[in-house]
Amino acid sequence: MSTKIESAIFKLDEQSKDEIIFYGSLDTDLYEEKYKGKLTCINGCKARIKFTQKKNSEKFFSTWNKEGTLHEESCQYYVKYKGKLGREKLKAFYQDVEVDTEHIKDTIRRKIANLKKLNEQGDEKPNNLTTLGILESGGREVVVGIDGENAGEVSEKRIYIGSLDAELLDPSYVSTRKCVFGYINNVQIRESKSREKYAYLNLHNTRHNVSVYFPPAFYSTENNSLSKFEEFISVLESVIENGEKYQFIGVGFIEYKKKEGINIRILDKDHFVINELEYDLILGRRGV
Repeated sequence: MSTKIESAIFKLDEQSKDEIIFYGSLDTDLYEEKYKGKLTCINGCKARIKFTQKKNSEKFFSTWNKEGTLHEESCQYYVKYKGKLGREKLKAFYQDVEVDTEHIKDTIRRKIANLKKLNEQGDEKPNNLTTLGILESGGREVVVGIDGENAGEVSEKRIYIGSLDAELLDPSYVSTRKCVFGYINNVQIRESKSREKYAYLNLHNTRHNVSVYFPPAFYSTENNSLSKFEEFISVLESVIENGEKYQFIGVGFIEYKKKEGINIRILDKDHFVINELEYDLILGRRGV
């Protein structure tokens, strides 16, 4: 699994707005002249990010030496998540404590409010809130859970649901849980070899194939059904074909797509909204 750092936050000074920088847009001269020492982790951590361009023209971002521990423990770039074993530790961090639906719904409501606030302030690209949204969305909580290594012992586990613009999603986020927001490009419903239905909502991302993934488990619940799911997808297909913008905001685990790309796996109808409408309301109105 890749932990490659593809983007970073640039802040010129305290009065400046945060700017998202991708390593592909830099060269050594530009970095040295403008960005050196002023790039920090895309997830809002204090760790500084540096740019390197080798003689063979290979470019990449990395954490400054000795600053690996300045990443938050929930950040995929935290020092202990390096290598295959580290990625298993990252997955365990997010799966150790079960997050309840009310917390997820509250995270989504806060993200909607934050995006509206940016629009009201006249930000040309409101989705650039991305990294700051982690701090503003109330995603950090301390809850009491069971320590997985010592059954029966009670310990405090921090629930963390950071928000992320789908445009910034990359393979390093695999095995994390995020509140992802972005615009839907198209809708696909498919059938597996075992004749189970599943669907994808492709989200805008210029660098990676990013999809919201609804597996069969999504509609195999007490308050959902295959017929409702098919109707929901049919409604989305009809409105997306009209060429209008429809925004998805939802909380799910990030995973690799089987063939190529990145999925946001959604397992419950209460874990997302589209144009601020919940699943049942979309079905009720037969449109978004």
